[in-house]
Amino acid sequence: MHTRSYGKAVLLGLLSLVLLGVGCKKPVAGPPPTLPTPPAPAPARPTVTLQASSTLIQKGETVTLNWSSTNATELNLAPGVGRVAPEGSTQVSPDASITYTITATGPGGSAEASARITVGPEQPPPRPSRPPVPDLAGRRGRAHADRQLRQGETVLHDQRRNLLAEESPGTLRHG
Repeated sequence: MHTRSYGKAVLLGLLSLVLLGVGCKKPVAGPPPTLPTPPAPAPARPTVTLQASSTLIQKGETVTLNWSSTNATELNLAPGVGRVAPEGSTQVSPDASITYTITATGPGGSAEASARITVGPEQPPPRPSRPPVPDLAGRRGRAHADRQLRQGETVLHDQRRNLLAEESPGTLRHG
C-alpha cells in the first residue's frame, strides 16, 4: 500500500504542479491596439477666373474671353460656348450686352466667375473733317479776329475786347 500511496502522492504532486503552472502562467500580450487612421483631407475646392479683353464694345466688334482654373474636372462657359478646357480663350461677337459665366466643377465643389460685355450701337462713319481755322490773333491768346474786306478798308474785330478798329490808308480809328 505504501507503493500505492507513494504513486498517488507522486501523481497528485505532478497534477498540482501542472495546475499551478497553468494557473500562474502570465497571459501572452497581444499586438498593441491600433490607432484609428486619420481621415483623408477633403478635396480642394475649385477656383476659376474669367476676363474679357474689353468690357465695352460697339456692335460688330469682337472680344476675347480668357479663363483659368485650378482643382476642376469640368468647366462650362455660358451662354453659347459650352464645355471648355481648364485654361484657354475664345473670341465672341455679341449683338447685345451680355454676361458670360464660367462654372468650374471638381471633387471639392464648384466655383463661378463672370464677365459683363456692354455693346453700344454701331458707330456712324466719321464725318469729313473741316480744315482748322487759322489763328489770326497771333500772340494775343483767345482773341479771334475776322478780316473782312470792305471797299478798300480792312476791319479787324476783336471779340474778346469788343473793339472795332478800322484801318484805312493813313487813318486808324477806335470805335
